[in-house]
Amino acid sequence: ILSQTGVLVRETERLRQLEMADTVVLHPSALCTPGGGVDPWAEPLLDAARRAGLRVVMADDPALADFTGLTDQVEPAGRPLSEVVDRLHDEDRTVVTVTRPGSADDTGALTGLLAGDVAVALADGDGTVVWGADVLALHGPEDVWRLLTAVPAARKVGRRSQTLARSGAALSGLLVAVGESRRGQRT
Repeated sequence: ILSQTGVLVRETERLRQLEMADTVVLHPSALCTPGGGVDPWAEPLLDAARRAGLRVVMADDPALADFTGLTDQVEPAGRPLSEVVDRLHDEDRTVVTVTRPGSADDTGALTGLLAGDVAVALADGDGTVVWGADVLALHGPEDVWRLLTAVPAARKVGRRSQTLARSGAALSGLLVAVGESRRGQRT
């Protein structure tokens, strides 16, 4: 479904980690337009993250001051994104990182982006295409919103898969036990 809307999923295996994701780290570039103003999708994106039950971490930015109430944690503006992600990993968190690197020289944003368990790069407009990212959001924050609204469904599918796997293992054990019991009756 995501690919039908223009979202390019490069690493489907890493995308499966969405069901385990518990934190989203948003670089200010993910919530602002390339010109520096607040993107119209900023509030819906933050709302989708909250509805998905994700801990929302955002770097401090004066343009986003009105949205800090929708986050769980605001990091100082100068703190490297990779340091924020590393600290969250130390807390055993599964992290989705979202950023719009300004250029290939934007090593801070690139390193932080790729440090996430699921790396989402915004590649709208004249944005840099980060081929190492797991997801390329070609339409910007709107695509990230789509991705985050899929998190609850991914969790539901994951829980169902676990239930089916456990049920199959239990049934297999019962069949083995019944077979052994019947062999013992023949002698």
